Amino acid sequence: MEFNGTFLIATISFIIFTLLMNKILYKPINDIIEKRSILLDENKTKVNTHNQNEKECINQHNISIQKANQNANDIILNGKDKLKSQKNVEIKNKKNEIANKLTNAKNDLENQKNDIYNNFREDVKSLSSYISKKILGENIDNISFDENKVDEVMRNV
Repeated sequence: MEFNGTFLIATISFIIFTLLMNKILYKPINDIIEKRSILLDENKTKVNTHNQNEKECINQHNISIQKANQNANDIILNGKDKLKSQKNVEIKNKKNEIANKLTNAKNDLENQKNDIYNNFREDVKSLSSYISKKILGENIDNISFDENKVDEVMRNV
C-alpha cells in the first residue's frame, strides 16, 4: 500500500472540511439546540412553579370554603338556638295567657253559678211561698223558711 500526496491532501481537506462544517453549520445548530434545551428547562421550571402555586391556591380556596361552611353551620345552629329559645318563650307566654284566661273563665263561671244559685234560691222561696199560700190559704203572709233547708234541697237537686 502506497501513500502518495493525494491521500494526504484528501485527508487534510477532509479534516478542514469537517472543521469548517462544525464551525459554520453544526455550531449554530448546537447553539440552537442548547438554547432550546435551556428554554425548555426554564419553561419546565415555570410550569412546576405554576403547578405548585395552583395547588397552594386550591388548598387555600378549599380551606376558605371549609371556614365559610363552618361559619354557615355556626350561624344556622345559632339561628336554630335563637328560634328554639324564642319558641319556648312564646309557648311559655301562651301557656300563661291560656292559664290566665282559664282562671278568669272559671271565676266567671263560678260567679255566674253563684248568681244563678241565688236567683234560683229566690225563685224557690217565692214559689214555695206561692204554693204555701195556695194550699194553706191566702191569709198566711209571714211564712219563715229555713235557709239551710232550702240550701240542702237545692244541693240535692
